[in-house]
Amino acid sequence: TFHGSAQSSYENKAWQGNNVTDELAAQGYTITDPINYYYDWNADIGGYIVKNKLWFYGGASSQKISQYQIAFVKAPNAQGCWTCPDAEPGEFIRVLDQQYAKFHWQISTANRLIGTFVRAEKKSPFFGANATTPAPTTRVQSQPTRTWKEGSQNTLKNNLFIDSAFGFCCYWTHYFPQPGTAVAGNPASQEITNSVLTGPLGAIPGTVSERYQARSSVSYATGQHQLKVGVDLNWERQDSTRPNEYPSGSYTLLFNRGVPTELRTYNTP
Repeated sequence: TFHGSAQSSYENKAWQGNNVTDELAAQGYTITDPINYYYDWNADIGGYIVKNKLWFYGGASSQKISQYQIAFVKAPNAQGCWTCPDAEPGEFIRVLDQQYAKFHWQISTANRLIGTFVRAEKKSPFFGANATTPAPTTRVQSQPTRTWKEGSQNTLKNNLFIDSAFGFCCYWTHYFPQPGTAVAGNPASQEITNSVLTGPLGAIPGTVSERYQARSSVSYATGQHQLKVGVDLNWERQDSTRPNEYPSGSYTLLFNRGVPTELRTYNTP
């Protein structure tokens, strides 16, 4: 037989109260950190491909939240002020996507093969967003994850068993400037009186985490006793990736009330 399920949830700003106090409203604030919208859904299904021989299970899920953060802005107001209450509010977005599958093949009464696979990705389109880092200065963060495993279980005799598995798990983290910002003539800058950053920040390295694992054991049973021997091999990598160089440069111009004061450079490998 086949079995499956599905469920979802959703919310938007119309379904949420406003906690802007009279004191905040008197200062010109109209939002704090309300949800703009939120959804989360997942579905799965499983059953046989070949009856009594080959089965499958799989599913997918996705979650996305768009939320405002107090003092985080998308653009300055009409007068070019990034920190004024009437500056355009910015959305902070987080996305989590996942797909997964499993297969089970009963090759014979004494042998079976099992495989699993998971693909996932975390995305933060405005990574690093805060009161002093407006939307054009944030980075786009992408963190894909892959996991898979192949395993076999074999009965050579009524009292002799082999159990083996080989798998891989990893994630990579990438950072990119906002689209269209890392161009020549648009370096990062900072106003030291309020610490507000503008322009794309210098490139930073991503991260790499990879791990392979192979494991196998042989079990022998006799009477009331069992003898088991096995091997477990691991290979792991923890590293960083070389950051890209962008035409906007790897430096930040410092200003004091709009007057240039310093050039801060960043050395990249």
